[in-house]
Amino acid sequence: MGDNKKICDCDKRNHSLLAHEYGQAAIIRVGAEERDYLLHKGLLSHHSRYFKNRFSSRWPQDDTAIINVPDDDAEAFDIFFSWLYTHSPYITSPRYNFHANTPDDVEKLYRVLAKAYILADMLQIPGLKNAITDRYITT
Repeated sequence: MGDNKKICDCDKRNHSLLAHEYGQAAIIRVGAEERDYLLHKGLLSHHSRYFKNRFSSRWPQDDTAIINVPDDDAEAFDIFFSWLYTHSPYITSPRYNFHANTPDDVEKLYRVLAKAYILADMLQIPGLKNAITDRYITT
């Protein structure tokens, strides 16, 4: 049934995607507020089976390269965006203070990470799920 190439599980520090393989950019429009993210198609396809299938020839293509994901949460997508380019086990986002110094900070951190885990599951991104699990364990 098509391409059986493995999606990166990203447990390795040095994964195999080279800079020239990032490819063209696509606009991912997220949530009800329609927040736009400009992301590389090759990088998305490398980490996510959903995006790999989405960018394949089996899915209708257009020249605008805008993918709408209206049901996803922009907070969660912030976490994915940050992880996608930094690959850090310490998930960060410029919108949030993830040092979790107070009980309120810890509660906010867990809430946002839970949303990001659900997003990673829906978009089939095992490396992000692993990073989130690691973050839960170390907090």
